[in-house]
Amino acid sequence: MTMDLSFISVGWLCFFILFAAAVCAAAYLLLQEGAKGKERQQLLQEAAAAAAADACNIDPPIKEIEEYEELRRQLFELLLQQQQVQPDEEYPAEAAAAAATNSSSSSSNSSSSSSSRYIPWQQRLLSPEEKKKLKTKLIRRALRNIPRWVYISAASSSKYRLYRCGLLQQQAWSSFAAAQEELNKELYYIKQEANYIETNWGDVILRDAVLLHRLGETQKQRNKLQQQQQQQQQQQQQQQQQQEAAAKADRTEQTKHNNHHKKKQ
Repeated sequence: MTMDLSFISVGWLCFFILFAAAVCAAAYLLLQEGAKGKERQQLLQEAAAAAAADACNIDPPIKEIEEYEELRRQLFELLLQQQQVQPDEEYPAEAAAAAATNSSSSSSNSSSSSSSRYIPWQQRLLSPEEKKKLKTKLIRRALRNIPRWVYISAASSSKYRLYRCGLLQQQAWSSFAAAQEELNKELYYIKQEANYIETNWGDVILRDAVLLHRLGETQKQRNKLQQQQQQQQQQQQQQQQQQEAAAKADRTEQTKHNNHHKKKQ
């Protein structure tokens, strides 16, 4: 009988241990599911925010791109009309490659004469005023690319995370990746053009553009703060004027009342 009771006690003890383990496992799974649910909710919020931000942050600055290319084309066509350049010199990188190919099969004299031909026409033939105009257009183009450069650089890792978790569609990820590739080409082109206009300018043009962008954002914040302060001052002045008008009206009313009372006396 004692052995039976001992056996039953051990059985119940094992049952309770297994039951407690099952409860703990269930609680752990619930906590895990809760954490995954929160993480998924956070990812969904990130996906929604990313989709909204993409609409205005990854588009190239068409206006500034077209303005630079138009001025560049006009300057080159003017030199072409003056017979100072050849048609194949418009893009110095291609011209330099052609010159290198030709020089390998030419004499040393012709090689030295042809090599000078492929100094970028922007450096060789533009007047200081024309060069200044072209530089201004290029720095504006670079400056307008900075906001999307900042956004794409910051969003790249989170976009990939959303895509990997299945919360970003293939089409959306492909669109973002294409925008990233297009931006890289655009920034490379800007640095290349900067070197054509002025030696070694390509090394610093993007840094200069970032600095100008930060200065512009700082100025915007200052202007916004000044506007808020002006609005507060105007509101305070209006409140003061209203209080003064109300006090004046009270004094006028009190004076009328006193005069009326004196007449009765």
